[in-house]
Amino acid sequence: MRTLIRTLLAASAMLGQASMADAQSAGNAAEASHSRIAVAIASDFVSLAGSRENALALVSALRSGTEARLESDAAPEPGSPAGMEARAVFTTFRAPRAMRWDEVIDALSRAQAELARAGIAHPTPEQLRAALASIDTRPARGTR
Repeated sequence: MRTLIRTLLAASAMLGQASMADAQSAGNAAEASHSRIAVAIASDFVSLAGSRENALALVSALRSGTEARLESDAAPEPGSPAGMEARAVFTTFRAPRAMRWDEVIDALSRAQAELARAGIAHPTPEQLRAALASIDTRPARGTR
């Protein structure tokens, strides 16, 4: 009887370890899939965001409902010494909520269209943030 109990406990422990490993493996696969999708979507919006890094930060922020830090170069201040390099300027964008992948694409596409209507092909991060803030990002009825 004791041998049976020990065998059952050992088998249970092995199954538990296998289940943990399977769960971790599934989590890693899901994370890798999420990254591939985010990179694929971001690649369509590099010119809108100004860089690959900015596009990926925007896609990730919209998907997760978090904050993105967008970087752009600013020209040297007027009157600066000759040869002074552009400086990095950071703009923070806060996604209004977490979105599905199709909603992320839709939000970025509508912001891009709005900027194009205003004659802005290569927006600054501030212009992009304003365009995203001006569009309706509420979920469509019946989708949540």
